[in-house]
Amino acid sequence: AERAKDSVQGATLLGKGTHRGAGSGALFYDFDYLLQTSYGTKRVLCSVGIADRQLFIANGQVFCKDACGDDNAALGGLRRAVLSFDVRR
Repeated sequence: AERAKDSVQGATLLGKGTHRGAGSGALFYDFDYLLQTSYGTKRVLCSVGIADRQLFIANGQVFCKDACGDDNAALGGLRRAVLSFDVRR
């Protein structure tokens, strides 16, 4: 879907995985990808899960220009936030 946007010049999947919500035990699917856009480069982290027949999505992004590696300080905080995403049951 990202590649279909006018401003997106390229998208690269960097990683994927799963985690369980600490409180709910719900299964979440995690995606980490890099977007090259006409506005600059950004790193996107997304966690998606279904609980009680409802879809839940946590999506965050960091505009990182040339510093999009895992050593980017803002990316570390964003990763912790997205991976701590949980739902109540």
